[in-house]
Amino acid sequence: LSPCPYDVWYQGETLPAVLDITLPGPMTPVLFGTGSSRLLQEHQDGAKTWRMEDEGYRMILFVGDYVCEDIPVEAAGLTIHFYYARKHQPVMEAVDAATTIRQVVEYCTEHYGPLSFYGDDSFNLIENRGSGGGYAGEGASLANELDFTVQNLYSGQKGGSPGTVFIHELVHQWWGLGVMFDPIDEESPWSSEGLTTYTTYRIVKELYGPEVAQKDFVDQWQEDVDGYYRNFYVRHPEYLDALPEQYRSNIAGSLRGVRHYSEMALKIQKAEELVGGEAAIDEILRTLFTQEPDPQFPYLTYQNFLDACGLTEEELHLG
Repeated sequence: LSPCPYDVWYQGETLPAVLDITLPGPMTPVLFGTGSSRLLQEHQDGAKTWRMEDEGYRMILFVGDYVCEDIPVEAAGLTIHFYYARKHQPVMEAVDAATTIRQVVEYCTEHYGPLSFYGDDSFNLIENRGSGGGYAGEGASLANELDFTVQNLYSGQKGGSPGTVFIHELVHQWWGLGVMFDPIDEESPWSSEGLTTYTTYRIVKELYGPEVAQKDFVDQWQEDVDGYYRNFYVRHPEYLDALPEQYRSNIAGSLRGVRHYSEMALKIQKAEELVGGEAAIDEILRTLFTQEPDPQFPYLTYQNFLDACGLTEEELHLG
């Protein structure tokens, strides 16, 4: 919200900020961060006036026809306020969103550590539609609306059911937002998707048993990777280079997806076996998640992962 009073000096540690906003009746305002909002007045035409209270030079405010579910999470010691579009309510009920969020947050907090952007006793998880995916700050995180569409939740590449795909998208709060990945090297299978897919597999294994996890994840990863190395354009990249740009881009993107999701997840599972099992890889991942990032290059790299495991890239070759 502008203008921002950059030329105002003030005494004390904080600059209080108060905003009253009148919105159509179905619309709910949500402050990004640790501020508060409350309903001040309901008008005869159905509109409502809300009061926002925060501190600092600016407010970040999201407004939508939101449904809010309050989800207590004992392992993290907080309540998650999950705001999602009313149009997605059938989907959220179908995947039992509140239970799934609690299970994922408890699992990832216990295995890898709490998110650095949690608030003191509450946390806003806000669905929105914007470019660049999600981002997080003190007391709040954004989740892209596209993650919760039927099309995405039925994506076979991310799991065997809409519920497991929902888990996958939530795990990105740890691998992707809680820890960032360098997006530059498109030739490498290393990305946030590999660790997110592997973690989703581990959560499904704990919740639904090893047989389901093996069938829906490991067997599917292996099938995808076998198909990748049999692919004509992988075996003959010179023909891919000869295609028109549109076709080349589509094929290359599909092949890259197999490497990011399936190949990398298999490599992490192989690393798990080589370092001594699930408890050992969990401790390694917890160390990587909780370590202080380099401010000059705040990304988790493949080499960081290999070094933490005491492995080389050749040892994780799938052959």
